Amino acid sequence: MQSRVRILLALAVLCASAFAGAQTPPAAPPRYSSAQLQQIVDRNFGDTYKVAARFTPQYITGDFDGDGAEDIAIVVTNPDPPKGAELAALPYAVIDPYDEYFGYGNPRITTGFISADPTAARFLAIIFGVASSSDPQKPAVAAAWQAAQPKARFLMINLPFDRLATSTVLGKKGVHLTAISADESDIMSALVVWNGKKFRWIPNGIDQ
Repeated sequence: MQSRVRILLALAVLCASAFAGAQTPPAAPPRYSSAQLQQIVDRNFGDTYKVAARFTPQYITGDFDGDGAEDIAIVVTNPDPPKGAELAALPYAVIDPYDEYFGYGNPRITTGFISADPTAARFLAIIFGVASSSDPQKPAVAAAWQAAQPKARFLMINLPFDRLATSTVLGKKGVHLTAISADESDIMSALVVWNGKKFRWIPNGIDQ
C-alpha cells in the first residue's frame, strides 16, 4: 500500500514538473532606448525636439483614448518651440490642458507662457496608436503608435511635472483609459485624462 502511494506521489510530481516546464512566461514589454525614442520623435514632430536625456522615465505608454490601441507620451525639450501663428502650419496639434483649466484655452497665446529656460521647459510628445479592433474592451494592441500614419499626434505644453506615471480611470461607457499622472513635488499632483474629444487636466481630489 505504501509503495503504491509513493508511486502515485512520484507520478504527480513528474506531471506537475512537465506542466510547469511547458508554460511560457508572458513576454516583458519592450524597452526603448533614447536613440529609438529620438527616431520616433523626429519622424512625428521634427528634429528640433529632443528626448529629455535627464528625465526618468523618458516615456510612458497606455491606452490614453480607450480605443484598444497602445499610445505613447515622450518627454521632450526644445529651446525654441513654435509659437503663436506658427502653430497653424504644424502637422500635429499643440495643446495646453493645464492653462485651459484656468481659462486660457488658446495655445497660440499660451505658447507665450513657455519658460525661456531650455532646461526647465519640458513637453509631452503624444502619439495615438491605430486600433486594429473596434472593441475597446480587448487588450490594447502593443506599440500601435508606431504605425506609419498614427491616429493623432499632440504636443502638450506648459504641463507642470517632475514625476510622470500612469493611472487607470473609468471613462465614458465604462471604458478603461490610461490617465497621465503628472506630479510636481511638494506643489501639486494631477491627472491628464482624455474625455473623448480632448485632454483635460484635473487636480487630484477634483471629480472628473
